[in-house]
Amino acid sequence: MIVESSELFSRGSVVANMLRPLHHSQHGPAHSNSSIGGSAIIGTHDVRVSAHHRDWRFNTISKTHKAAYFEEWIDVDRGRKFELKHAALNLYTVAPRTFEETEFLLVHCEPANVHNGVRYKVGPHLHISCAPSPVRDAHIALCPLSVEQAIESSMKLTAILAEIAIMIREEVFNSPWTGPAAEALAH
Repeated sequence: MIVESSELFSRGSVVANMLRPLHHSQHGPAHSNSSIGGSAIIGTHDVRVSAHHRDWRFNTISKTHKAAYFEEWIDVDRGRKFELKHAALNLYTVAPRTFEETEFLLVHCEPANVHNGVRYKVGPHLHISCAPSPVRDAHIALCPLSVEQAIESSMKLTAILAEIAIMIREEVFNSPWTGPAAEALAH
């Protein structure tokens, strides 16, 4: 998936809007652009605790969970065009007393792998990092019948990721087993 630099540099607000269903406020997380070794990075956060985008977090609608989202884009035409290498939405449980984070659910997309024969990594796929192996190591495609369509354009991928964010809000954070009712019972 390749985009013009003008689309890439306005993408931060699109990403923040996409994540609104998960964020604790109606405005969505803040976003920042950075660069690492020739790659352009779009990352989201409430507070940037370090310079590295993989350390940025935002608060979710659940008091016991945080999230991280970033995209890494590779310069393929001297700053005029960029290819999406990796998009990552990572969810963490936060221990109440220690505030230690434990990664438990990851949604990744790696369109730059389209020519490497790793079909299920190319489009949006799920990692259940808290599960035992081999499930923890699996790439569970969220669009297995239309992987190529999912990465046709940044708009199409954004629409799919926005639906995934809504699904996570409804099925993970607002479910009767993990949502506010379960949190109230735990205290």
